[in-house]
Amino acid sequence: MRQWVVALVAILAVCTGAAGKGQSSQPAPKAPAPKALASKPAGRSEPKAPAPKPSRGPRPALGSNKGILTPCSLWKRRRRTGLAPLPAEAGSVSVAWPIFACFAYFLSVALTAPAMPALCNSLANADSSTRVSAAGVTLMGTFQSVDQLMTFLFDPLWGAVSDHVGRKPLQLLACFGVTAGWGTVALSRSLPTLLLGRAVDGVTSCMLPMCQSAIKDITPPEQLVQKLGLLQGIAVGAAFIVGGVSGGVLSKLRG
Repeated sequence: MRQWVVALVAILAVCTGAAGKGQSSQPAPKAPAPKALASKPAGRSEPKAPAPKPSRGPRPALGSNKGILTPCSLWKRRRRTGLAPLPAEAGSVSVAWPIFACFAYFLSVALTAPAMPALCNSLANADSSTRVSAAGVTLMGTFQSVDQLMTFLFDPLWGAVSDHVGRKPLQLLACFGVTAGWGTVALSRSLPTLLLGRAVDGVTSCMLPMCQSAIKDITPPEQLVQKLGLLQGIAVGAAFIVGGVSGGVLSKLRG
């Protein structure tokens, strides 16, 4: 019996050793190797973002070396870019020049207007008197019709021309025209010459639309009505009040 127990123990020891050898002979699981980082190809660099363009700052005003904005410079900018001037720039320009030019023009018209009825009556009457007559009234109406007809025909043309050459040249044309027209009327004593003088004045009578356009060019939209009201009130209204009274007094004194 003792021999059988020894043999059984020996068999168990042999089996246990064989099992241990079998487990130790199996290879241990390897840890996963870390993934290699993708290497960049040699000679290539990443594309760089474009550098921001340097700011140039505000553009200097056209037509001025000192940065002072004028109606002429703003008109040139509007012509070249096709855009209206900025409100901040337009608001810094005074409308005194268009108002003064229009006031001077209508003041000259108002000064000479009171003398026209007496002149027409003296030309129409046989005795050259200044008494009111039907012929004198007809002649006065003819002069005014010629003047207004020329203005009606030529003002659209001068407006188109001013879009290319500017407002001031046409304002100067109106000043020369009213001087030549009324000078011809004052110095001549024949009907054809008087009609010519009134026609010259009518052809060049574009001061008011030129001044209105100049104010529109340099005025922000929210201030446009106010500035045009100043033009009509000061340049036209005040000129006819002052010029009409002064012209009547002068024509009475000088005869």
